[in-house]
Amino acid sequence: MWFPRNQTVSVMCLMVLALPAAADSLPPAVRACIGEADPARRLACYDREVARVITPPGTFAPTTTTAAAASPLGTPVTQPTPAHVIGKVRTVHSSGDRLVVTLEDGSVWEQSAPATSELNLRSGDTAHVDHEMANWFLSDRYGNTVQVRLRQP
Repeated sequence: MWFPRNQTVSVMCLMVLALPAAADSLPPAVRACIGEADPARRLACYDREVARVITPPGTFAPTTTTAAAASPLGTPVTQPTPAHVIGKVRTVHSSGDRLVVTLEDGSVWEQSAPATSELNLRSGDTAHVDHEMANWFLSDRYGNTVQVRLRQP
């Protein structure tokens, strides 16, 4: 005779058997952090790799801009300042809580507010500069950001 209690126990047994399969869903890059002996470097590794896993695709996709067109009166329409800039890092200078990043196009971005996260930028990396709510934000490939201002165009 089949009782509801037996059915509940059967379902629970199936759930317990499925747990090891769920544990294997950890990405290999996150698993690689386990072998890091230094606690600070291991934490940085976990932060970096988990950020890659949870960042939605297209988060740093470039915005498309249309070419400037002439108005019906014949005067050119000015292009707005781009809200998103992507560039390769040429140099990075960090001193305390001050960061200065020079991109390959020659623009120099200087940190303008205390950092809430640490950027992991090196020469050759791709940096993203976003203009949001009257402020510029520089971010690395992991999504860490600092508020910046353009020091030299």
